[in-house]
Amino acid sequence: MKKIKFLFLFIAISFTNIYSSSFNATISIDTNKVKNNIVTNKLFGGFTEFLLDYINSPNGLWAQEFMDRGFDIERPNHLTSEFWTPLIKDSDNHDFSLKSGGYNENGRWYQHIQNYSIDGELGVYQFITYDDTTELDVYAYLRSDDFNSKAFIKVLDENLNELYKQEIENLNEIWTKKTFTIKKISGYSRLAIYFGIEGKGDLNIDEASAMPSNNVNGVRKEYFDLFKNWNMGTLRWPGGSFADYYTTRWYYSIGDIDKRKAPLYGDRGYKQRMDFGLHEFMSLCDTLNIEPYLTTNFRTGTIEEAANWIKYCNYDTSDYYGKMRFKNGSLNPFNVEYWEIGNEQWYYGSEYAKGYVPYYDSLIKVDSNIKFILATDVWPGKVYFDSTMDIIGDKADIYGYHPILFSIPTEPVTDTDIYLNTVGLPVNYEFVMKELNKWINERKLNDKIKQGSTEWGFGYSNFPELLYDTISRASSLENGLFYASNILSYIRNADFLHMSNVTIGYGFIRRGFNSINGKRSIVGAPSYQMLAMLSRHFGADLLEFTIECPFYSTSEIKGFWSVFQQKWLDIAITKNKDSIFIAVVNKNPNDSGITNIVINNYIPDSIFVHQYKSNHFLDANTFDEPNKIVPTSFIAKYDGTFSFPKHSLTILAIPLNYKKITIDTNITDTNKILVEFKLYPNPANKTINIDFNDEIFDFKGLTVFDVIGKEYVPEFKLINKNKLEVNISELKTGKYFIKFTGSKKSVTKEFLIIP
Repeated sequence: MKKIKFLFLFIAISFTNIYSSSFNATISIDTNKVKNNIVTNKLFGGFTEFLLDYINSPNGLWAQEFMDRGFDIERPNHLTSEFWTPLIKDSDNHDFSLKSGGYNENGRWYQHIQNYSIDGELGVYQFITYDDTTELDVYAYLRSDDFNSKAFIKVLDENLNELYKQEIENLNEIWTKKTFTIKKISGYSRLAIYFGIEGKGDLNIDEASAMPSNNVNGVRKEYFDLFKNWNMGTLRWPGGSFADYYTTRWYYSIGDIDKRKAPLYGDRGYKQRMDFGLHEFMSLCDTLNIEPYLTTNFRTGTIEEAANWIKYCNYDTSDYYGKMRFKNGSLNPFNVEYWEIGNEQWYYGSEYAKGYVPYYDSLIKVDSNIKFILATDVWPGKVYFDSTMDIIGDKADIYGYHPILFSIPTEPVTDTDIYLNTVGLPVNYEFVMKELNKWINERKLNDKIKQGSTEWGFGYSNFPELLYDTISRASSLENGLFYASNILSYIRNADFLHMSNVTIGYGFIRRGFNSINGKRSIVGAPSYQMLAMLSRHFGADLLEFTIECPFYSTSEIKGFWSVFQQKWLDIAITKNKDSIFIAVVNKNPNDSGITNIVINNYIPDSIFVHQYKSNHFLDANTFDEPNKIVPTSFIAKYDGTFSFPKHSLTILAIPLNYKKITIDTNITDTNKILVEFKLYPNPANKTINIDFNDEIFDFKGLTVFDVIGKEYVPEFKLINKNKLEVNISELKTGKYFIKFTGSKKSVTKEFLIIP
């Protein structure tokens, strides 16, 4: 990501409407007017990058607790890494120094410790953020030239008091990986890991690691769970500006994780490691069924370099690079389809277009199945577009751009002014998307080139402050409604907008510390929660609709982008074979919208509702209260009318083939299925348990079905004669029924699945 070199004259707001407690609206839907199979979860993609502490840090995506684990970032005195601190006890003759090389010959230094005194101890330690709910997996590559050295690892509290100690034996002049498991130490959020020696001797340390045991293939569990709940379609990697940086080479991201190039200099002077490398990234995408999306190094790389990367990812083992991938642990090709040629190259105008064409001409011969994404933009206007596309022509698949929108007043405003501007921006930007589509159509490229909003988000501050994500308002419901409304505009235009990738690092998944207990706090902000809701409740078919609804406008305020004649209700409507999904953002800060919904005269008895709301638009999910606002799901009786709460996102799932469900709550001994049972936890997430006060008699099986009667047959297992565990991890959030079947009668109970 680079510093934006243009100025948004964003605008703003003075609210002029007279409020009542509600307003009226009408939504009319004709199910015969439909665009089939155009909405995909590629609209709900993400972007993670090696920028600042987004991946490598105590709160980053990668679950490594150590900073500079390879001792490659030296202090000015060259005695230790800037992230490691010497500790000396009762030794008056010793040496600390960083020496060239080490176990990792691709790193810069390793840590040498020498004690010349017979007494005392010395070593190096680093404080880490500690999760006392899981064990800690620690290792380091160690060696000693003095076989009599008495080496150890210790865990210390914040006052450097010893909590745990283990001696390290059998060291010699050969680098040896020593592993340790630190058991849970309750009540701590910060500890020091200390490597040292007692008495006379030496110790050499390289490539140390400390990771919570609950990591998922190296990804921090908190992020993995948020990603899984998100159901994102695509994930962009490795940058951002990092992708084009002079130290970024794809081959630095493969091979032995402890022998990769370090440090890699990145944007804003931040030194990175690519522990979260290509294979780790692909493993995450494969586990969560995410479409991977790679950004090549255009600015400081070469065509040959990009071609070899494509071969490494997509060729079989008959090719040199396919063999290399196999050697690094992946027999089957990754088959990466989406490749962006550089990042934000619109800075360089026609220079990019001229350089891009040789890339395309060469790389399409390497793999004719890949899709090319342009690193272009929309803000410079049609002159820029024309000059770029005059050179590129039809040699692209996706016209990529990065709409990072801002709301930064330069004169006094009220909270309501900011709110109304913020939630109105996406509809204003939709006009720009449609203009770009018109330009593409004028060149008769609409069948070949689609749009991609490949990095987007919202900022309450300018660059570079935005990147540090320090504005508390970014955790608010207001910010979430911007994200929800933006996605609704993408859904409405899915016939020409193929993909979008929200920036994860600011205002979305926020990272920090709980001020009360000091523990790490990784928070799905309302922006995340709403995007995850929308990604789990949509259909592939896009329905046309009309809406009658009151409007609002804003007056000019310096620093804002004016909002004119916007409807209070922002809507996108999709369907699948089972349901119509009506997603509605009510932007009104005070009034609910009582809405008549007309769908070909079809009115089921009840509908399923997914909703995200709170009492005030500045209510927030914070590091101290990460779950203050959570989505809710419920069944609602339905008569063709629904009241959408103020400042909220609501998704109505209206069944197309409604089947009334009868719940049998009469359980008796004569059922010969279950005598009595408890269903828990309820609400549930990944598994649900059934405890019996007696055993199962002639139990034949179970079925789970949703509110429209669609059946699922989940995996289950008998823990013992009194307990049954049912796997519900593949089901989406919502209300379900579990049906137990026996030889004479069935029994049905209801339960709720939450994120």
